[in-house]
Amino acid sequence: MIRITMVKVLSFLLLSIIIPTCVAKSSISHPKFFNTDEFVGFVAMSSDGDTVTIDYELDSAGGNPISFKNCDDVKKLPKLM
Repeated sequence: MIRITMVKVLSFLLLSIIIPTCVAKSSISHPKFFNTDEFVGFVAMSSDGDTVTIDYELDSAGGNPISFKNCDDVKKLPKLM
């Protein structure tokens, strides 16, 4: 019984030492990238890349047009699933 407990304690200690060293943290900062050439309906983007303007339209299930001008328009759509 003591042997099993000792094995568990040693295993836990070994894992607690190994696991933190496996996590790679990078201090490299990557610039934001948005491929405007391949995005259908792209209109403009702010210089910081936080605001995107689009002109995109899809058909609803009832055949009515659904227009998107920005990301907030997309977020307002009801969830289907």
